[in-house]
Amino acid sequence: MARSRTTKFDASEVITNEIIRIIERGVLPWRKPWTAGGSSRPLRVGGEPYQGVNNFLLTMRTVMAGHSSPFWMTLPQANALDAKVRKGEKSSVVVYYGQSRKDAGGEDDRSDVDDSSEEARIFRFQKSYRVFNACQIEGLP
Repeated sequence: MARSRTTKFDASEVITNEIIRIIERGVLPWRKPWTAGGSSRPLRVGGEPYQGVNNFLLTMRTVMAGHSSPFWMTLPQANALDAKVRKGEKSSVVVYYGQSRKDAGGEDDRSDVDDSSEEARIFRFQKSYRVFNACQIEGLP
């Protein structure tokens, strides 16, 4: 069977390239204090602050693009508010790291299985999403 020639989206590569572009511009915005739209942290549409690398990346994007709003949302979130992303606007990548437990499902209910096998059923994952700043979206309430 032939493999698809399209490359798989790699969020880590996109994030690394974004940081390199920021550094190559010669401005290191993390060396100075800043405030984005009255907030010092990027916020989800519900007001919850982003954490980890998402906080860093969206703060850098806010500073570099000159956005005045700290709020970020996905395209479906904007559409749910009857708002539209302006044509030609570029999204930013955010990542979600989590873990999940895969149940044995009764396949192996032997009593002689030790508790260490429980660890094998937990797996970690990464999902990426594309978000837009509220300044890039028309028709927000």
